[in-house]
Amino acid sequence: MSLAPPPAGEFAALTTLSVVSCQIDLEDLLPLCPCLRVLVLHNCIESMTDAIVHLPLLEELDLKHHYLEYIDIEAPVLKKVKVQLLVDEELSVSFSAPMVEQIEWYIIYEDIDVAFGPLWRVDTVFEHRVQGQPPCVEIQLRAEPELPDQDLDFAQVIAQLPFANFSVLDLNIFAEGHAFGPMVFRLLRIRPVIQRLRLFVEEDAPNNWRSETVALTDLEVVEIVGLKGEDHEIDFLELLLRCATVLKRMTIRLSDLVSPSKSECKKIRRIFKEYPNVECDVYCNCSK
Repeated sequence: MSLAPPPAGEFAALTTLSVVSCQIDLEDLLPLCPCLRVLVLHNCIESMTDAIVHLPLLEELDLKHHYLEYIDIEAPVLKKVKVQLLVDEELSVSFSAPMVEQIEWYIIYEDIDVAFGPLWRVDTVFEHRVQGQPPCVEIQLRAEPELPDQDLDFAQVIAQLPFANFSVLDLNIFAEGHAFGPMVFRLLRIRPVIQRLRLFVEEDAPNNWRSETVALTDLEVVEIVGLKGEDHEIDFLELLLRCATVLKRMTIRLSDLVSPSKSECKKIRRIFKEYPNVECDVYCNCSK
């Protein structure tokens, strides 16, 4: 269904508007709603490429759409925003909301190729922040040996987020049997101010990555979920502990395939003993 605004007048008393699966022209409609405080737009932008939201009193925005190329949000009292996008072309973002308290910004790269190095494909990027908590970015990567030429690089992906100054990084890694250590350290080299790192290895490089050094002088907390204790994972732990000179706490939750009596679990505990200043915990099958 297509909705057309009236030829004259405005909705001066309207404070909440929710439009779902209806085609509208935001450029014509929103100026007629100067008192909007809550706006929900799900798959309803007629132009299919641009979302321009300039509302002086807007406090909450929920935007969900496919294949946008340009987002321009200007809302001086906006407090809560949720955006979910399926990106097909390069996305340009302008975001001005100095009073924002809570944000969820979720980008899905389904029909374009976003590569990180020669092996890793970026599937999704999710930024979320709540006032009073460190800003966090969650990235899902997948090993894809036959990755085609990339459409976007990692710097362009970060530029599509409303805020680039994040200090918490969550990585969901589908390794498909490949060593993920080189990729993680390359990411940390790009973003060395990370204070908290969490790795979720869903499944189980060059050999010289083990001798690299990255100055992780801000990294304080690391959590890794799904480790199997394979050799390249052990090497990654040793390198991470060596480089993170101010690390305070590391938590490892091993895969359900690893039992507490297995040698892999003992190897990890032995490594931790070499770093008595770091609070280290290993959980095997959810038991410490």
